[in-house]
Parts: sequence; structure tokens; C-alpha cells
Amino acid sequence: MFENILEESWAYQDIKKEITEKGIKQGLEQGRKQGLGQGLEQLRKQGLGQALESYRQTIVQIVEARFPAITNWVQQQLLALTDLATLQKVSVLVSLAKDSDEARLAVLNAIESKKSIQH
Repeated sequence: MFENILEESWAYQDIKKEITEKGIKQGLEQGRKQGLGQGLEQLRKQGLGQALESYRQTIVQIVEARFPAITNWVQQQLLALTDLATLQKVSVLVSLAKDSDEARLAVLNAIESKKSIQH
């Protein structure tokens, strides 16, 4: 009985309303922060994926122009490389390669380097 009287009082109702509003605001703020964090992470991953693909395409174009006989092989091998810095380095090395063997070696060395780091 005492609880019913207390729950019906204006003071109890005001406190209950204030606590509920604060809880909702905190929940919304937390949800917003979490949503922003997830959204930013997704955009970062998409941007990285696009940069990786762009470097792969650049390398393939260089190889296609300079050493067309190994273009398909290089294109397949580049899929194993998922590090932007490595692809940048391969791009430079393939550009400077004197012949297709040197270009192929640049790609193979990058892949081997990746494998040795993983193990």
C-alpha cells in the first residue's frame, strides 16, 4: 500500500521521468557513437580495398605495356598481395625492370616476403 502511494506521488513520477529520459539519452548517445565507429571502420576498409585494387590495376597496366607475355600471370599473383606498401614497391620495381624476368622476380619476391612474414 505504501508503495502504491509513493509510486503515485508527483515527486516519484518526476524522478521516474527524469531517470527514463537520461537513460534514453545515454542509450542514444552510445548507439550513435557505436554506429559512427562502425561506419568509419567500414569506410576505411572500403577505401583500403579500393586503393589495393587501384595499385593492382596500375601494375597490370605497366606489365601489359612493357611485358605483355606475363600479364595474366602477374594479374593472378597480385591477388595474393594485400598490403598497400608492398604493392607500391612492386609497382616501382616492375616499372624499373629491365626485362620480364626481372618484373616476374619483383612480384615473386613480394609474395615470398609476405609468406615469410606470416610464418
